[in-house]
Amino acid sequence: MASYMTWTDAFSIGVVQFDEEHKQLIELVNELHDSICAGTTGETLKRIYDALVAHTVAHFDHEEEYFDAMHYPRAGQHKAMHEHLKRALIAFHEKIGRKDSARVAEEMLRFLGDSLGHHIHGEDKKYGAFLNQHGIA
Repeated sequence: MASYMTWTDAFSIGVVQFDEEHKQLIELVNELHDSICAGTTGETLKRIYDALVAHTVAHFDHEEEYFDAMHYPRAGQHKAMHEHLKRALIAFHEKIGRKDSARVAEEMLRFLGDSLGHHIHGEDKKYGAFLNQHGIA
């Protein structure tokens, strides 16, 4: 089965820790895609949702720790984007038990595919360059 998202060097922001975390997010998005294609529902989808939400929140926390430590000038804007993305993920997560989980999974997959690519290529590249300039690779 073809992957929904494929890691390429174009996704790299030049900070190993965050590139690895982005790769893990892409793997989870692909796991969600594969589960949807296989017709999976219920607890398996919930487990993937839980992993996606937990990994995303942990990743954002890691980024924000660096922003604060390095006095990243765009930290406020970037943190606001994180909050928006977290609220959206939590809203999807809350729909799991109340609505058709397969439909919610498909909506979440589209959202993640769009958001993850735009966020990494846009905002994350900016902090990657900033951290690189301050000796963090």
